[in-house]
Amino acid sequence: MSGATDNEYTYFSETLDAELTNEEKITKMDEEIRKLQDYVTYQQMMVQIKEDGTTKKGRQIYNMSNNRALMSSIRDVMSEVVFPHCKFIGKLDLQTISKNSIAKLLMDKLKVGEQFAIDGERMQFRLKWWGRNCELVERCLVDHKTKSTQNLKKRYMMGKYYV
Repeated sequence: MSGATDNEYTYFSETLDAELTNEEKITKMDEEIRKLQDYVTYQQMMVQIKEDGTTKKGRQIYNMSNNRALMSSIRDVMSEVVFPHCKFIGKLDLQTISKNSIAKLLMDKLKVGEQFAIDGERMQFRLKWWGRNCELVERCLVDHKTKSTQNLKKRYMMGKYYV
């Protein structure tokens, strides 16, 4: 940024619809700031988890063995809501809890944080919950991909031998 002028950057407010009023633009920018703050909080939690010295695989095994009911609920929701509509899900898609994310959809279906009346408390609870459980969701995605690939291979091989 050193030596740069304001003309060299595009500001978020400039990307908004020109027909919006200033108040509407401010509201949209405030929403964007909240999303970014939530993302920063999530990333800080993930850094803390990594600094604790556990491996991802170790955490997944521990969480899966201690939360069998939760894992079952996650699999059910993923099978019902996510898998029929998504073929490719990247790791970055799991690192946000914004409006149309998998995390928000999953937490809404599981009713995570609904006991909190204040939105800020609910969001903090959801961020912590997602930080603890996003690796379970990722594991569920990996398992689904593996099973789907194995089923396709079986179908192909069966057709190949019986033709």
